[in-house]
Amino acid sequence: MRRSILRVLVPLAICGLGPSLHAAPCVSKGTAASLRLLSNRTDEGVAIILSMSMLPKLIKLDYATAATSGTPCERRVILVGSQTYRLIGEDQDQMAVRRALPKKGGQPIAILVPISDLNKILDTVMTHQPPPIDGYMLATITRQDLTGWQYYSAIPDDDVLGAAIKSALEGGLKPIFRNEGQQTKIFVGPKAGSVP
Repeated sequence: MRRSILRVLVPLAICGLGPSLHAAPCVSKGTAASLRLLSNRTDEGVAIILSMSMLPKLIKLDYATAATSGTPCERRVILVGSQTYRLIGEDQDQMAVRRALPKKGGQPIAILVPISDLNKILDTVMTHQPPPIDGYMLATITRQDLTGWQYYSAIPDDDVLGAAIKSALEGGLKPIFRNEGQQTKIFVGPKAGSVP
């Protein structure tokens, strides 16, 4: 009888339904990462913004993928207005090393995505080796769009990242870019505008 109950409760808890069965704490801790301000006035800034906006499209990072993948270890709870988010993820996770998942389905998801220069990606295609990671992008993703908010030199610790996620989800940060369908809108620098 006890085993039958567990067979029902465990999948429900994993899906965010039913009684909460807490996952194990995460292992990786993040670092004293520095926040980098980006501008499309420099070649480096243009290259980073281009990589940030293109990589989610290339790896097909969408809302469903962000909601269901990643290591389900427990980092912390983030309160955003009346919404509760769970911060999860380990450094070795694919696509996004951190995810802030809403308790209520359909709400925006915050993600921390490893970013590699597109030229470096092309250079490593033939060798079948992963490209070097240049930094990490904090983004939010909905069923309609993906918005890039901040760029870090390394994975921030949970205190820094949690505060940034809360600000992004509450609209307290200025966006760098937004992908809507096939169109990208740039919001930084003198050449801000839409890029097909």
